[in-house]
Amino acid sequence: MRARFVATAVTLALMALHAPVGAIVRPDLLVGFGGSFAVTGAPSGGGLSSSLSALWPVGERAGFGVRLFADDSGTREGRLVDPNNGADLGSVGLSHRWVYGASWRGDLKLFERGRWDAGLLGDWGYWRIEDDVRGRFTGASSAAGFVLGGKLARQIGTTNSAGLALRYHRMFTNRESAPNLVGRYATVAFEWCWLGADRR
Repeated sequence: MRARFVATAVTLALMALHAPVGAIVRPDLLVGFGGSFAVTGAPSGGGLSSSLSALWPVGERAGFGVRLFADDSGTREGRLVDPNNGADLGSVGLSHRWVYGASWRGDLKLFERGRWDAGLLGDWGYWRIEDDVRGRFTGASSAAGFVLGGKLARQIGTTNSAGLALRYHRMFTNRESAPNLVGRYATVAFEWCWLGADRR
């Protein structure tokens, strides 16, 4: 499943980069890396966060497109005990959870000064939640959800920009019947953007 997710992300990135300029408007391509935190459910320690987005301009201040993402929810650890004498042999991972999916993404610039800009961002899409024990699949669930957040970026040259994005993720999961299921979390990520057109 992870291999298919990565293959899909790479395929979309290559399609965006090599799209014929005369046929369509080339999108901005954004790659984000960071971390997740404030996770509900169990395990809930957070972990790495990554995303890949393609955004097409809508007017001068907005963009709309798609985003692929993969976020760690955390790992629950326990103690490994020697069955012969009960000696503590150290910590061991008992279960791991991660979330991945795809969403529609919209960005809106609210402030611009020189090469700096700040604004709001939002998503609506599909979340897949999977549990495993040291790589062995143990369970999964799916949910629709949304993202609300903000970003601050600085243009670098005429074809790149870099910045920080803070997101709040909310999934519509049934936590009454499964209280340990993740329902919301936050991410903070560094985003590098290849602009679809020169910003001179």
